[in-house]
Amino acid sequence: FRTVSKIFRFKNNKIDVFNTQLTWAYLGKANNEILAQEINIGLKVFKDGKWTIKCADKKIINSTIISCLPYNKDTLLVTTPKDGLFLLAGDKLIAFKTNQDNIFFNDRIGVAIKLNNNLYAIGTTSSALLIIDKKGVLQRKFSYVEGLLNNNIRSILLDQHQNLWLGLDDGIAFIAFN
Repeated sequence: FRTVSKIFRFKNNKIDVFNTQLTWAYLGKANNEILAQEINIGLKVFKDGKWTIKCADKKIINSTIISCLPYNKDTLLVTTPKDGLFLLAGDKLIAFKTNQDNIFFNDRIGVAIKLNNNLYAIGTTSSALLIIDKKGVLQRKFSYVEGLLNNNIRSILLDQHQNLWLGLDDGIAFIAFN
């Protein structure tokens, strides 16, 4: 569990607390690693009971991570609100250029999940939901025009039937995606 100032780990009936002098901005799991972003320090990985730097690239330090998603065995797809997408291979951060970069840079990515081995769902604050493939090519778009109540995607859930549930400003939306 994460707050802005602490990460809590419950293990063996004990709670460990990991503090920061600044802010914990992200906490997630990808490729069997627990990851956290500490503002002005970088992306960290939890290993052997402590947090160590995984990536201290200036692009990560100067942005906020929205998600770290499995891309392949040793690479993560990293999403940011205003700086678009990146691939993180080891400690090397590489800009991941797509034909949707104008939207990703201007309409703020707010949430992203991996749908399957080839597709990712990316929710924005004003361009709704974009489904892209591993090459960054737009496969589908779901927005107000396609029937959503509004274009601000706050959360995404992929259910056990491979359908999508979206949290919006004024309710939820169901997309029969399977």
